[in-house]
Order: sequence, then C-alpha cells, then structure tokens
Amino acid sequence: MSDKFSTRSAMKSVNSVNWLMGAVLILLSFFFFWNIVTHFSTHLTSPNDGPLISWLIAQSAAFWKGGHSLYHWPIFYPYAFTATYSDPFLSLGLVQLLISFFVNNIVAQHNILLLISFFSTFFGMFLLGKTLFKNNFSAWIVAISFCFSFLYLQFSVHLHTFFLFGLPLSLVGLINYIKKPRFEYLLTAVAGFLIQAFNAPMTAYFIGVIASIYLVSEQITKKFLLDYKVLLVGIVVVALCIWYYFPSVLVAQQFNAVRTIRDTAHFSYSITRLGGLDIWLPLTAIILGSRYFKKQRRTSLKARTWILIAGFGAIAMLGPVIKFNEATLKIFNLPIPLPYAVIYYLIPGLQAFRAVTRWSILLNFGLSLGLGWLLSKRKVPIFLIAIYGVVWVAQMWYLFNRTISLYPVSSEVTAIYRVVKAQPETVLAEFPITQWDMTPFDGLENQRLITQLFHQKNLYNGVSGFMPPERSDEIVTHFQHFPDDTSILILKQNQVELVLVHLSEYQAMADLNFQYGEIKAPKLDDLRQAISNQPQLQLIECSDNQESCLYRLKP
Repeated sequence: MSDKFSTRSAMKSVNSVNWLMGAVLILLSFFFFWNIVTHFSTHLTSPNDGPLISWLIAQSAAFWKGGHSLYHWPIFYPYAFTATYSDPFLSLGLVQLLISFFVNNIVAQHNILLLISFFSTFFGMFLLGKTLFKNNFSAWIVAISFCFSFLYLQFSVHLHTFFLFGLPLSLVGLINYIKKPRFEYLLTAVAGFLIQAFNAPMTAYFIGVIASIYLVSEQITKKFLLDYKVLLVGIVVVALCIWYYFPSVLVAQQFNAVRTIRDTAHFSYSITRLGGLDIWLPLTAIILGSRYFKKQRRTSLKARTWILIAGFGAIAMLGPVIKFNEATLKIFNLPIPLPYAVIYYLIPGLQAFRAVTRWSILLNFGLSLGLGWLLSKRKVPIFLIAIYGVVWVAQMWYLFNRTISLYPVSSEVTAIYRVVKAQPETVLAEFPITQWDMTPFDGLENQRLITQLFHQKNLYNGVSGFMPPERSDEIVTHFQHFPDDTSILILKQNQVELVLVHLSEYQAMADLNFQYGEIKAPKLDDLRQAISNQPQLQLIECSDNQESCLYRLKP
C-alpha cells in the first residue's frame, strides 16, 4: 500500500512540475514571440538577412521538390555552384516544403520556421536534460535556461544558427549509446549530427567539440573510438560530408575564398562581453555548486564537463585576439593572441566561418546544463537555490531589455514583375545593382530575392555570404557606367537577356547624394536620356507610375 502511495505521490509531483514549468514556457514564449505572431506575414527579425535566408531555404525546399540542382541556384548567373556560397539549409528546406502545402506567404513561412526552430530546440534540450539527470525539473531548467538566454535568442535573425534541434538530439543518442550500445542510439546520434551538418556546417562543429569534451571528461574516449560500429558509421558520415561539401572546397580554391583571420577578429566578441549578467552569474552558481559537491567524485566530474564546454565557448567566441570595447588590445604594438588563432589554422573548415560569436552557443550550452546538474541533486542547500533564484531573475531582466526587433518585409509582387515572368527569356539583371558595402542601399538585392521566387528567372544580381570578386568589380563598373557600351558588353558576356531598371531607386540615391567611393549616383534625367540613347536596350514595358521599366537586351 505504501509503495502504491509513494508511486502515486511521485507521479503527482512530476505532473505538478510539468504543469508549472509548462506555464512558465507559455508565458515566456508569449512575451518574446507575440510580436512575431501579430506580424506573421509582414515582418521578419532582420531587414536584410531575413529575405536572404527565406530565399535560401526556399531554394533548398525546391531541391527537395525536384525543382532544381542541389548546387546551382539562380543567383550570380552564370557562375556555377552558387549554392555553396551560403549555408545549405537542407534540413529547414525539407520542413519548409511541408509548410508550403498549407502556407504560401514566404514571410509567414519564415516565421513558422523560426517558431519551429525554437520549440524543437527547446524539446531537444529538455530530452538531453532528462537523459542526463533523470529529473523532469532539471530537464525543464536546462531547456528554459538555454532557449531563453540572450546568448541563444540573439540568433533569431539567423535561422541556420537558431535551429539547433540536431545538437541535443545527437548527444542524447551518444549518451544512451555509451550506457547501452544499441545501434538505434548510434543512429540517433548520427541523425542529429547530419541534421545540423546539412543545414549549417558550423553547428556540426559545435556537436564535435561538445561530444569530444564529454568523452574525455567521462574517460571513455578510447573505448568509444575503438567500437567497430562507431568506426563504420563514422566512416560513412565522413564520406557523406566530404561528398556534399567537396564542391564548396573547389569553389574556395577557385576564388581563394576563405575568411581571413582579420575577418574572424572583426566578427568576434570583446572581452567585456564576459561581464554580462547572463554569463558570470550562472557560471558563479555552477562553480559554487561544484565546490559544494566536490566530495562526490562523479558529480564533480559532471560539473567539470559543463564548465569545460562553457569555457571553450567563452574563449572561442572572443576570436583570435583579445579585444576591449571592440578595439584590439596590443602589447608593444602586437595583438594578444588567443587559442582560436591556432585552431583557425589547424582544424579543417574553420577558415570558412567569420562569425566566431556563434561559439557563444557552447557557452550557453555548458551554463544551461551546469544549472540543470546543480538542481538535479537530491539535497541542494538553500544558499545554492537562492543563488539560482538570483540567476533566474537577472537573466529575465537582461532579456526583457532585449526583446526581438521586427522589420517590415514585403512579399507583394508589383505588376512589372508579372511582365518579367511573362517573358520567354531566362536571365535577368536588375538595376541599380548593389553590394554589401553600399549602405543604405545594400538591402535592395535581398528584397529582389523575394520577387525572384515569383518570376523564377536566373538573376545576374545576387547576395550571399560570398560573392565572386569579378562580379563585385562588375557591379562597380555598372554603378559608374550603366547603360553605356562598357556596361552592356559585360551584361552580354554574362548571357543577360532582360534588364529591369528601377528608376525610383536611382531617384532615392540621387536624393541622398549617394556615392560609392568617388563615384556619384547618376541623376535621374541623365540616366533616362542615356537609356533612350542606348540602341542595345529595347523597351518592353514600364510600370504605370514609370518607377520601373523592363528592357530586352538585343543580341
């Protein structure tokens, strides 16, 4: 009777925890995502990266649907392997394909993917916490601490970093396989890894680092690596990754396209970032808890694992040199190097990534699991519970002052693009052509990707994480010379057939007296006259308000 009573009491306790923490999840989600829900089909979390990422995911979805090649996407025409210029988004593309059967609006699809990314990552972190600590309360703490940390929510502008479901999933499989070497657990680990590797390769590096630290801390590295099933599956996984990313290697070699160590230094955190409440407070709680439980060797080892993971992330996110308030610290006029300056050259593939701030994911991961470990003990002293309460309040205060910003992004198609779609030609150039350093007009190309999804032409234009240097030079030439014979010749050499001129955008440049370097934007009247005098441009149609005109480039 007593056994039944205790079991029933335990179940009630578990249910109470689930209801309570579920309510916390709903309230926090309501606060942070309600603004997105109320602007579901009109706003994104980034005015420039948002449309680009939406388009990239749509290309991946088109591949799954059988719409086009795995590698050749319709930007920067006629360059090949343009899909390798950015993250592949194959995992999110498959999800978007399913969403597209019910929702047509590309902005709404993006926001649905954002919510799916968040809640799937939350679920994955909960599973990982439950696997590690066998405790529902600790699992909730792990998931809430990770997903409602600014260290994670800041990446809502980049879905390839925001979608992390495969990371905890792979570790759940790994941990279960170590405990009980069943093949399905190993396949779970592999599935999680491939979900991330074929969506955003940098997140696969996160899994590799976390798994390595875990195996070393658990002192089972040799046993794990000598397991024949692990070896065989590992060979298959490596072969798959080499097969898929080999074109990326070829493109990098062709254009010498690597992120320089200066780039990584620029896109790294200043050391002052470590002073954020969302970092030092939870780290203090974990260290104090580790000291308190030091007599239990096993629990001390567990704490060390999470501290090491957090420490690796904290150091890596600072990049190759120490910066203070965004300025590089120097001694005798020499920068102070950090470990990332070494691994940048040693680990294959790292030279492809410039945004080393994303390593803060590991810092957040270690801190969240450390807090879950701290509260998984049966007898947690009141002072540690009090410290965690302070951590929780501080993190919520930190977040409430950093809500997600939204920006209007139009998915409407103007009449001139219907004319574009109706033309038999397949290659389009839109003017003015801009690139990333032409602020405040750098976002024009991003918006044009949204309309490309409608007209489906190959674009001479483009925007991505990488641009062929020759195309960048051509853009400068066009900015200075369009529509003279020099510009027209470049377009013909690149097989451009249609030219869409947005006169309203040229007018906006002129109104701001915009210039790129020493090159001034043309006056609208001068541009109109030059176009009318260019015999190679044959007018097809202008919009009713004369803001945009479509021309056929004569052969």
